[in-house]
Amino acid sequence: MEFNTAGPVTTVGTGHPAPVRSRKEEVLKFKGSSSPITVGDVEDARAATSFEDVNRSKGCFANLFSSMPHQTALTRELLYCFFHPGNDDLPDVLKLFERVRREMIPEDQSKFEYQEIAHDTVTIALSGVDAAPLTMQVEPRDAARAATENFRNAPDPAPDEVEALLQAGNFTEASVFERMSLAQKNLLAKFAAPATRAALAEALGVVDHPMDPERRELEESKQPEQSHRLRPDLARLAPNCVLSMQDNGFLRALGMFVGQPHMEVEAIVSQDQLCIVNARALDIGMGITERPWRAAQ
Repeated sequence: MEFNTAGPVTTVGTGHPAPVRSRKEEVLKFKGSSSPITVGDVEDARAATSFEDVNRSKGCFANLFSSMPHQTALTRELLYCFFHPGNDDLPDVLKLFERVRREMIPEDQSKFEYQEIAHDTVTIALSGVDAAPLTMQVEPRDAARAATENFRNAPDPAPDEVEALLQAGNFTEASVFERMSLAQKNLLAKFAAPATRAALAEALGVVDHPMDPERRELEESKQPEQSHRLRPDLARLAPNCVLSMQDNGFLRALGMFVGQPHMEVEAIVSQDQLCIVNARALDIGMGITERPWRAAQ
């Protein structure tokens, strides 16, 4: 399967200005920061004439923008993308969407939502900043796009391996596991399968060296409640994962395929599709002190 390359972004919905509000009104807050996103940031992004312009100061206040917090600058860039979805100067919107979301306080992270996975696009939405939710359709780019294509083309696991793969990927330990549909469980089992690991390495253009069995066994021994149930052949190749679920039932899966290099993946799962929104190789050596994102569950 191949993605349509007709354009990087198309619009689903456009910004609807809310009733007049103070530019100082807060709409989004960052973790550990006293500098929130305000209505002023939203309006600046709406009025910007280019991506470079969104964080460029005007007139006599030019020197003030040099101290703009990095989180604020990134969020203004994301807002620009929502307000100008057809422009050809946009960055990797999916990667930016996830990066900004992770910076927000938990209450505001829920305002960042995936709404649909089509064959070659993902619909994202941001609520609570304008009169109506901001929505747009975005194509995955680069490694994420290639990884999604490779995942879809990889063979499905045998039915009798699904349960073992879900255990190997740490999915059965997730608090949302019982709320997942059968179709989602099957997609996650495929996500944890050796064929997906190989497909991801191909998409990233790396030679995959999985963690050796002895070292992986040592790491799994730190999780005694689970390690005795894992099939060693699958556990060695499966990713370490954590899951969360949106209010609309979509899953977010964060996974680390352990080895040299490590391969880090962020994926979203609807009722019938899985799309990788970010993928990268981390050449940081073989040692791991804990399962990635364990605290996020």
